[in-house]
Amino acid sequence: MEAEQEKKNEIDHMMAYNRDLMKQKIDKVEQNKREHYEENVKDKKMMEDVMNKIVEEDLESMKHKFETKEKMRCEMLENQEQRKMLKEEEKLMATRENLRLREEGREMIDRDAIASMKHKLETNEKMRCEMLENQEQRKMLKEEEKLMATRENLRLREEDREMIDWDAIAFAQRAEKFEEKERSNERIMGAIQEKKDAQRRGDLVEFLQQQERVEKNKQDEISWNEKVEQTKCEMKDILMWQIQYKADVAAAERVRDAEFVHMAQQQMLKDDEEEGDKELKKKDEQKKYAQALKEQILDNESRRKKDREERN
Repeated sequence: MEAEQEKKNEIDHMMAYNRDLMKQKIDKVEQNKREHYEENVKDKKMMEDVMNKIVEEDLESMKHKFETKEKMRCEMLENQEQRKMLKEEEKLMATRENLRLREEGREMIDRDAIASMKHKLETNEKMRCEMLENQEQRKMLKEEEKLMATRENLRLREEDREMIDWDAIAFAQRAEKFEEKERSNERIMGAIQEKKDAQRRGDLVEFLQQQERVEKNKQDEISWNEKVEQTKCEMKDILMWQIQYKADVAAAERVRDAEFVHMAQQQMLKDDEEEGDKELKKKDEQKKYAQALKEQILDNESRRKKDREERN
């Protein structure tokens, strides 16, 4: 009975030992599973962190690249708007200057025209007054000559009526009176002739003065026309200069725009090349880092596998 009891106890002990050993093995397997799971979780988290970092860097690079291009585009648009506003302002200033020059030209022409017209009117009025004055003088001279002739005829008739004695004394007196009459007539005719000569000289002087005034008016008109033509030529030269100036400014603006666009394009190409080089370099580093991480994970896996084998 005791032998059976000992055998039974031994069997129970063996079974308990086997159970403990089995339990230890199960616990060890469970522990290995947990460690393996934790390692996998760590590796997965590490991979996710690396991938998130790579994605974040890519997004940041793309954002920086987009912001740079957007900034350059805004600067180009701003410069274009500024040049457009400057062109509009220059165009407005040129228009105002053209209007001012034209207004000054018209005012100058109007002033000269008014002055010339006033001078012509004054000259014509003066000539008319002088002609009227000369006509009045000639008319008064004719009236005076007519009056003198009438008075002389009346005197002679009166003398003829008083001559009633036909004797020698009367004849002598009549002869003397006749001579006196002849002398008087000669004096009158001389005075008349002298007045006529003076009148002819005055008419000649007047004619010459009138011719001189006509010639002067003609020269004034020629000078005025030349001045008007000169003013027109000057206005035309100013307008042509302004047109050429605006054309030169527009050409210079086009050249500056083309140079700015070319420079901006070259800068964008340069930035793209630099960004491309940075991207390639970063991708190469990321690739190397991922490869190193993969090798580390494989090395960790191999190490854990070796540890498990050694523990078993």
